[in-house]
Amino acid sequence: MNANMKDTPFYERLLMAQIYLKAPKEQKNDFGGYAFRSAEDIEEKAKPINKLLGLHLTLSDEMIEVGGRVYVKATAILRNIYNPEEKEVVTAFARESLSKKGMDDSQITGSASSYARKYALNGLYLIDNEKDADTNEFNQAIADGFNEARGLLLNRLNKVADEMGQDVNKLLDFAFKYVEKNLKEKTNEITDRNIFLIEKYVGILEEKAKGNKEKEEASE
Repeated sequence: MNANMKDTPFYERLLMAQIYLKAPKEQKNDFGGYAFRSAEDIEEKAKPINKLLGLHLTLSDEMIEVGGRVYVKATAILRNIYNPEEKEVVTAFARESLSKKGMDDSQITGSASSYARKYALNGLYLIDNEKDADTNEFNQAIADGFNEARGLLLNRLNKVADEMGQDVNKLLDFAFKYVEKNLKEKTNEITDRNIFLIEKYVGILEEKAKGNKEKEEASE
């Protein structure tokens, strides 16, 4: 551990970790033909950086029931080793599939946990997924039983809500109205039937947020 880090402010070290950490997609999904990274990949890349900067990473899961369905809430906490009260906390969610071919209940929960933890780590270390094969990930998630797709959409929606300064639940309600307009049916949850429309609406919001940011930058 670098003793000089003790006098460096915590958030300055956090910024260093976010800049230094590189987690390339070194694994390949043979079924979908795309590269990806896992939570474990990010953890391995983070360990030497955290040691150098005097930071301590912990990950935990919590099971939450919403509308009769179970979500895994993953929490990633990065603490200052020299002052544990100083910390950065990021959470992310993934929903358990009702069933998944070839998996028992514990494996289904483990899969949701791994996915939620990956997105919590992405947020903590500011790993940019804009150039990732999100469409491939989404399609693969659909093939895997929708758990990953729902988690991906919820996290993308949370991100765009932050960028637009909007309440995520309000944006989700708008997404459901978009579904109602196109499918001519009311809904209050993401289902197999409407998930592609929800994904399309999230994409529209992301483009809008990007456009707003570009306008703000141009006016400065």
